Amino acid sequence: MPRGRKKLSLDEQLQEIDNQISALQSRREALIAQKHEEDMQVLSQFMSENNMSAAQVISLISPSIV
Repeated sequence: MPRGRKKLSLDEQLQEIDNQISALQSRREALIAQKHEEDMQVLSQFMSENNMSAAQVISLISPSIV
């Protein structure tokens, strides 16, 4: 006879959900950091290939700032 899953109390269910949310937030933060690193590498490569300074890149993106 298969064993059924123990019925969790509402507090236990909420704790389980909080744990899942926390794990997902940690994963999201790690992915955001990884994406930022990749974006910075792409920007650095673009700047190197085009012999551009940070000020030149900023003026290219937002001409009104510089």
